[in-house]
Amino acid sequence: LAFLWGRRIVMSRERCISLPSDHFALFLFAVILITGTLMRYFFKIDIPSVKTLALGLATFTPPPYEVLKNIHWLFYVHITFVSILIAYIPFSKLMHFAGIFLSPTRNMANSTRVKRHVNPWDPNPEWPILVREGITVAGVTYKSKKVDWDTYYEMYKDQLDEVAEKDYKIGGG
Repeated sequence: LAFLWGRRIVMSRERCISLPSDHFALFLFAVILITGTLMRYFFKIDIPSVKTLALGLATFTPPPYEVLKNIHWLFYVHITFVSILIAYIPFSKLMHFAGIFLSPTRNMANSTRVKRHVNPWDPNPEWPILVREGITVAGVTYKSKKVDWDTYYEMYKDQLDEVAEKDYKIGGG
């Protein structure tokens, strides 16, 4: 954690792109780390009281005052900063870690050769875009040949037959 913070301060490129929100996230992580370490090694926390508090919060029944009094004040500081960090995640760069699980390309089926995909907004799917409009480069318009599905199949027949022969599982369904 100190390395991450030091890198943001020392390296000019990182310092240039760092925002106060980046330092705030590192500050939250540092406070959570320090208070957690202090609770574990220096101030012994009454675990049964913390369990009673957690169950009380989960079931919306407040625990008795004696239970709250038994818990060290450092636990309340720790849980407050953890709650702030959890509430802060959707509004920060920390939300980018969710892209690992929510990436559309990761969750899409890889079935481009097995199943024909047609643009729903394409006015006539039989006409490729290059046939309709062409590409103009340096004043010269280039148009491609129209390739229908049967011609495409003949071009890639070997690969499609290999997929069918080896029973590859392509895509999610």
